[in-house]
Amino acid sequence: MKSKAYPLAKLPHPLLSPHRKALILVHGKALFPSLLLLTELDAALGNGGLERLASCFLDSLATLNYPAWDMDLDTNMACLNNSSLKMVRKKLQKVGGENVMDVAYDVPIPGYKTKTTLNLRLWSTKVAAEDFDLHAFNTGDHAKAYAAITNVEKICYVLYPGDEYIARKTLRLKQQYTLCSASVQDIIVRYEGRLGEPVNWENFPEKVAVQMNDTHPTLCIPDLIRILMDVKGLSWNDII
Repeated sequence: MKSKAYPLAKLPHPLLSPHRKALILVHGKALFPSLLLLTELDAALGNGGLERLASCFLDSLATLNYPAWDMDLDTNMACLNNSSLKMVRKKLQKVGGENVMDVAYDVPIPGYKTKTTLNLRLWSTKVAAEDFDLHAFNTGDHAKAYAAITNVEKICYVLYPGDEYIARKTLRLKQQYTLCSASVQDIIVRYEGRLGEPVNWENFPEKVAVQMNDTHPTLCIPDLIRILMDVKGLSWNDII
């Protein structure tokens, strides 16, 4: 399991003995590092199979000096290139939907006896300010005012909710899409930021690779296609 980052970063270091003896000043008080360890909470990624994979992937990638990022949800509880292919897109009308603001929380993942530190980016769902019903709040209808907040923040409250009923299936789909869309958009923004203008999308497959852990992140495939076509203006043949 992914445990505390501080001992992982410091204790395996060759300077172990001097480090243990060093004093750290915290608010004017001298503390031994061993006492400082007690103040850091465990990562609490869970004890399931996916959590074990996440932990060993992160530690291994950092230790082997791979330039990788990991993206997940910040939950409260865990429980072929074919140029002859043609695609005709029908004009579709968007029905319904809701605005969800994804906020990133970054956690450093240090490697073992290496200077490489990876980043674990956890997405938390928040309601946009314009979607908060301020009028309802000021008139005392707090339940109505908080409806949008509750509807959005419940996406990341329980990991993998049960799917026996349609409401739970919908929530799980929202959860999976939130992870995929936020991560894909973040990848594209950082790719564009490094290249500047104009962006050469032909090099995108050489610079970016996404390892989909199980079936949950597979929605990143259609959403990547959606963004590249509908937002960035690429054609279907450019993408495939």
